[in-house]
Amino acid sequence: ETNQPIQIEYELVINTQRLCFEASISPMPNNNVLWVARDITERKQGERELRETKDLLEKTFASLDQAVFVILGKDRKVVACNPAAKRIFGYREYEIIGHDTKFMYANHTDYEQYPQKLISALDAHSAYHTEVELRRKDGTIFPAEVTETGILNDEGVRTGVVSVIRDITERKHAEEKLTYLS
Repeated sequence: ETNQPIQIEYELVINTQRLCFEASISPMPNNNVLWVARDITERKQGERELRETKDLLEKTFASLDQAVFVILGKDRKVVACNPAAKRIFGYREYEIIGHDTKFMYANHTDYEQYPQKLISALDAHSAYHTEVELRRKDGTIFPAEVTETGILNDEGVRTGVVSVIRDITERKHAEEKLTYLS
């Protein structure tokens, strides 16, 4: 009807096997068409498996009880966080995503010195572990255990970090109690 080529995808069952095809259909003279099809079953299976893996990773990310931030670039912008990060820090997602990590530090000096400590630690090891005081949206300060792992691009250059933060307030109180009792 349009006299223009079209692209379609379709499935067929051949010998009880479901196969996926991609076709290019072009108009030809005398009301004929040229139909060129290729089997894309493997590609479709790969896409389905990739979607399933992505869904699983998203569910895992969302189910962790530690705060998880994905931080990219030298400007330390948060590009993703899990629900626990929002709960622990008391911010909404739009208050976190796209902002640098300065909002979470209780001490400005810790924020300023952190990149140098992180870079040298990640150069020597695969992860950086530290304890630092962080601040919630309501202003309360809490001790946290932070583990950061580098994100590498295809050339092996570190472009960011995944930061996992655990509130260790209860552990610190227990340590203080043990110190007092001893």
